[in-house]
Amino acid sequence: MSRVRVPFPALIPTKSGLFFGGVAKWSKAKVCKTFIRRFESDRRLKSSHPFSLIMYYTYILRSLKDHKRYIGSTDNLIRRVDEHNDGLVKSTKNRRPLVLIHSEEFHSKIEALKQEKFFKSGYGRSFLKKNGK
Repeated sequence: MSRVRVPFPALIPTKSGLFFGGVAKWSKAKVCKTFIRRFESDRRLKSSHPFSLIMYYTYILRSLKDHKRYIGSTDNLIRRVDEHNDGLVKSTKNRRPLVLIHSEEFHSKIEALKQEKFFKSGYGRSFLKKNGK
């Protein structure tokens, strides 16, 4: 059987019908572990709360190793901080352990990205320095 590239999540034909939401073992598809973790986490969140509002977060992590900051945004803060501390993020892999020092919650992704961009700007860095973050 040849390798099959399957878009994720996928409808995969099986003997008993279609398999949704994962990669069948027989397909031998290569999928990034981080992507699978995010998909599984989001799927559980959406299945348990079908009418919940999705919140977006801008967060700041501090490395205990070199005391530098990392600024990012996400829709699942707990999962993302765990990914950083598990070494799944390339830019913070060698700076572990990381501590969450600040987070802000937003109703839209655009607002969260604007705040992230502000924190990464010169004014944002001076604002964080002035407030001790």
